[in-house]
Amino acid sequence: MTYAEALRYTLDTLSPMGLKMPGLEAREILALAARLSGEDYHADTIAFIREHDVPEELPEILDALLERRLRGEPLAYILGEWEFYGITLEVTRDVLIPRPDTECLVQNAIALLGPTPSPRILDLCCGSGCIGLAIAANCDSVQAAYGDISEAALAVARSNGCEDIRQLDALKPPPPELLGVYDGIVCNPPYVAPGDTALDASVLGYEPHIALFGGADGLAFYRSLLPDWLSLLRPGGLFAVEVGYDQAETVAAMARDAGLADVRVRKDYAGHDRVIYGTKEE
Repeated sequence: MTYAEALRYTLDTLSPMGLKMPGLEAREILALAARLSGEDYHADTIAFIREHDVPEELPEILDALLERRLRGEPLAYILGEWEFYGITLEVTRDVLIPRPDTECLVQNAIALLGPTPSPRILDLCCGSGCIGLAIAANCDSVQAAYGDISEAALAVARSNGCEDIRQLDALKPPPPELLGVYDGIVCNPPYVAPGDTALDASVLGYEPHIALFGGADGLAFYRSLLPDWLSLLRPGGLFAVEVGYDQAETVAAMARDAGLADVRVRKDYAGHDRVIYGTKEE
């Protein structure tokens, strides 16, 4: 079997799933099978080795990977990594898969924190650390701290290069030992309500529920973040959170009630109201 034949087989196997980018997924899965077979190939090099024969063990490895994908396991978990805002991150089933929706939060935080010299930020409910890492990669001299209740998630964040890591429960007030103030707090908290019919089956079946569900109405974390965690912000500091597609108006009102000034709503790439941010009154 050549790589060209293996790629066609992979595409044909995935075709019943109706994927948005079947060619990309096929190349990624085939390249992973090649690496697991001892070859140093990646998705963007498959086209250059089409006529090469695959290793003898590759078909069996490829079938095992395809079976996982056919069962609905997200590609990111199969690959063990995912790209977010130009950064390649380790991901496991202990953390949410970073999504384009969250890039809206990062973009606004970068724009608003950029003028601050050496900003000190807290990425709360950090998961893989994707938000804080992306901000730090695009703002000068950022001092980023990362917090999550899940020890397993913090282990992934540590693998991704996060250093100042703390086990924090965002549903409770900040602990006394969390000293100092921050120029920005950014957070993508659990905000899904039980029974949300918009939740994709692969998300429900594979991604960590502790990072998905935000209480009976999806708003439990915002009730804790606003106002309890605002105590860690310096006057004029930035508070920015991701919200569910239908939660923006409610969370914006909560932010104003908590005393945030200049509260704004920003849309994601799909046009949904996705980010709420404001500043602590001086």
